Amino acid sequence: MGATGYILYLLPDSLIRLLLWTATHTLYRLDVTGREKVPAKGGALLVPNHVSMADAAFLIASLDRPIRFLMFKGSYEHPLVKPFAKMLRVIPIASDQGPREMIHSLREATQALQNGELVCIFPEGQMTRIGQMLPFRRGMERVVKGVDVPIIPVNLDGVWGSIFSFAGGRFLWKLPRHVPYPVRVTFGEPLPATASSTEARHAVQDLGAEAFARRKRHMRTLPHSFVHTARRHPLRFAMADGRHRG
Repeated sequence: MGATGYILYLLPDSLIRLLLWTATHTLYRLDVTGREKVPAKGGALLVPNHVSMADAAFLIASLDRPIRFLMFKGSYEHPLVKPFAKMLRVIPIASDQGPREMIHSLREATQALQNGELVCIFPEGQMTRIGQMLPFRRGMERVVKGVDVPIIPVNLDGVWGSIFSFAGGRFLWKLPRHVPYPVRVTFGEPLPATASSTEARHAVQDLGAEAFARRKRHMRTLPHSFVHTARRHPLRFAMADGRHRG
């Protein structure tokens, strides 16, 4: 590939990353911690919790390095998603694939790690519908099998309740609570390639506690929240005890 062709090959990826970065920083206020724990070069596997359809954009906006994502094939094949996913060199994968296709997808992710790329898999296998982190599947273990690269736990905090999450029992069709919407992205200490999915999940949970501590500094106290809500909705039922309502 010549120099011109190489530039044209890189341009779409860089342009999409720039557009996602701009959109993310317009609609959200990112608080990123631990960015320096992601290696500046060489292969590494990111293992974040999965809360919304915008999770990949949060990670892209938090790091300078390109990221190869593994994406559910049903989402990858969507006509509006596929052109951008191909530009970002997303690796499609699906649990209903045959063994040969599944192995091919996992091997492609492993090869990317061996080539020194940054790869991201959402170990839960699906977005949470309840706001709580689901068990981690063993796909991450298969991706790093035989490859000596660090596993970087990542916690996405504050995303539940945003328009791209399943809060309220639906995606998209709800108004954002705030614009820009505050989200915390926390990168943890690298785990060895031999770490299990359970160990990775515990690390992500610990980062969630750390993120909550950062969020807690900006939260209203219970009395403050009560007064604030009562002022916004003066005619709404507010409180009750065993004998009276107020």
